[in-house]
Amino acid sequence: MPTFPELNYVAVVAAAVIYFVLGWVWYSSGVFGSAWLRELKLSPQDIKKEKMGICFLGTFLTEILAAAVLASVIKGSFALDAFAGANVGLLAGIGFVAPATLASYLYEDRSVKLFFITVGYHTVALMAMGAILGGWR
Repeated sequence: MPTFPELNYVAVVAAAVIYFVLGWVWYSSGVFGSAWLRELKLSPQDIKKEKMGICFLGTFLTEILAAAVLASVIKGSFALDAFAGANVGLLAGIGFVAPATLASYLYEDRSVKLFFITVGYHTVALMAMGAILGGWR
């Protein structure tokens, strides 16, 4: 298994930026944002604007961690191109994100629609990150 010093840190940061930007688009009102708020029984006014800075910072830091770990898994699996990297991202979404999210959502009595919005975002983002990390040598 590769250690973190063997990773392409520029690709890791680029992948994290893509994850972040995709979230901004995915959760915009024109895409899934309105449905996401409805499923959470929130209105746009319920979102605390003063907390956005810390939320964005925390989100981006977790996305850097996710990108570094995904890059390590991609290197360890010998995914040598963008397509193979995207497949690793897909497997991570289906194999880790979906089951963990479903287990939580069952206990939290969350809707199926919210499950697909959330897991869809993370899976697509992991695939995009995987493509970047697998293809950027």
